[in-house]
Amino acid sequence: MNVLLEICRAGHPFQVYTIPSAGGTSPATLAGTLVITVAELLAGLVLTQLVRPGTPVRLMAYPSIIDQRYSCFTFACPEKVLMAAAMAQMFRYYGVPHAIHGATTRANVLDAQAGYETGIFNLFTALSGGEIIIECISSALEDTVLSVYEQAVVGNEICDMIKRMLRGIDVNPQTLAVDVIKEIGPGGQYLTHPHTLEHFRHENWDGKLSNRAARDEWLENGGLDIRAKAREQAKKILDTHHPKPWTLKFNGNCNAF
Repeated sequence: MNVLLEICRAGHPFQVYTIPSAGGTSPATLAGTLVITVAELLAGLVLTQLVRPGTPVRLMAYPSIIDQRYSCFTFACPEKVLMAAAMAQMFRYYGVPHAIHGATTRANVLDAQAGYETGIFNLFTALSGGEIIIECISSALEDTVLSVYEQAVVGNEICDMIKRMLRGIDVNPQTLAVDVIKEIGPGGQYLTHPHTLEHFRHENWDGKLSNRAARDEWLENGGLDIRAKAREQAKKILDTHHPKPWTLKFNGNCNAF
C-alpha cells in the first residue's frame, strides 16, 4: 500500500493486480472468486484516484483455482480461462484499461500437454476480447517453476497463429473477387491468376516451425520434431539477436524521463 501511495503521488502509471485462488484465498465457486476479484480491483482503482485524481491506472486480474489434490495454485486449467474471459467482459463494462492472463502450462516437459494447454487456453483468452494478454508467449513449464527456451519459441508460433485468427476475414470488393470468379468461370483454376499472386501472402499464414511438407521431404530435411526445431531456432536467436539497450534521459525532474 505504501508503494502504491507513493507511485500515485508522483503521478506515475500504476497497475492494480490481484491473484485470488478459488478454494484457497477466495470461494471455491468461480462466481464467488470473480466477486472478490472485481471488488479488490475496484477498491484499488478508487484508492489511486483518491490519492491523485487522474493517475493512469491499469487493472490486471489472474484468478485461478487451487488444485485440491496437490494444494497448489494452477496456472493452466479451464477454470482460469473462463474467469479471464469473465474479467475481460467486466473490464469492458467498466470501461477501464486492463490486462488479463493467457496460459502457461502445468506440463513437466515440452510435450503434447504443453502444446494443447497453451494453444487452447490462449486462443480462448484471446477471443474473450481483453486489451492486453499477459504471458501468452512464455518459456515457463510446471506452472512457471521451470523456464525452457524451446517453449518460448513454440509459444511464439502459437500466438502468431492466434493473431491471424483474430485478424479475421477482410471483406471488400477486392477480396470478394466476384469479377475474378466470373472471368475464370466453371472448371477454371486460380493458381496462375494475378489476383492470387496479389493476395495470397496477406491472406495465408505461414509459420516458422509448423511442418506442412510431405514425409519424404521432411525426412530429407532431418526429420526434426517441433521441439528439435524450436531448439535450433532458440540457439539461432541467442547467437544472432542483439536487442537495443534502453536509453533514459534524466532532465533533473524526478517525474519526467
